[in-house]
Amino acid sequence: PNPTSGIINLSTAPVSNADIEVLDEAGRLIYKQSHENILSATIDLTSFSRGAYLLRVLGQSSTQLIKIIKN
Repeated sequence: PNPTSGIINLSTAPVSNADIEVLDEAGRLIYKQSHENILSATIDLTSFSRGAYLLRVLGQSSTQLIKIIKN
């Protein structure tokens, strides 16, 4: 759910050689997971401060951006 208290369950179309990144409001990379093939992932933001974050899924041929609000 968005806003979230910390745990994000991500579902996506199949993506090969994907990176999942979380950026803070200043655009700094603060979290990264790399996957050879991905359909879903769980991202734990419970230790992060409240605020807005950008979740970025980078694949070989596509990029998805999702704004996340952490309570």
